Amino acid sequence: MLNFVKDTDDEAYHSQVETWQRSFGYNVFYDEVFRMGTKMNEKDFPFKVGNEEYALWMWKGNYWNLHSGAEIGLYKYDRTHAGTKHYDAIDFEVPMRLSLYRYSNNGKQIDTIFNWYPYGGQWWITGFSGDNSQFRNTNCNNMAAIGYVDLSKHIDIYKGIRNAGRNYKGDRKTANNKYLIFDDKNYLIWIYWYEGIK
Repeated sequence: MLNFVKDTDDEAYHSQVETWQRSFGYNVFYDEVFRMGTKMNEKDFPFKVGNEEYALWMWKGNYWNLHSGAEIGLYKYDRTHAGTKHYDAIDFEVPMRLSLYRYSNNGKQIDTIFNWYPYGGQWWITGFSGDNSQFRNTNCNNMAAIGYVDLSKHIDIYKGIRNAGRNYKGDRKTANNKYLIFDDKNYLIWIYWYEGIK
């Protein structure tokens, strides 16, 4: 139903580029629905390129029967309906990587849930532990998601999100920079998302 595939290490399930989810885009209402049956955290980073609005969206948590997982997606604003902004998936793909780790024993033990480096570009990268019983019911605050989005062929997009992470003095001291690291040489946006042991 989800059109996901297992990686070559048989560790986790991952979305493919051409999935039905691409046709539906995303908005915050979907997050509220998912929260009813999952324990997850989400972050979105809206930004503009000229007059066009985009968002980098991230999720991690315990997903129904998919269990421990994480996602990163890149979206473009489409319309507002009933006061809710709706975003479509971008109409191009870029290289992405995503890894998910579980911290336990007060941070003394770190387990790899998955490392996913797909061939070819992505608009949405995911990984879910699935039937691996070791990672069922993991607290999302004990998960560390690390990944990157390679925007070297879309420098305007890179600069858009990079500039959205600056304050008026040109410093990068906003909420974006708690989770995002900008590589201005290679036009990579690195993501490091971890709240700490709870």
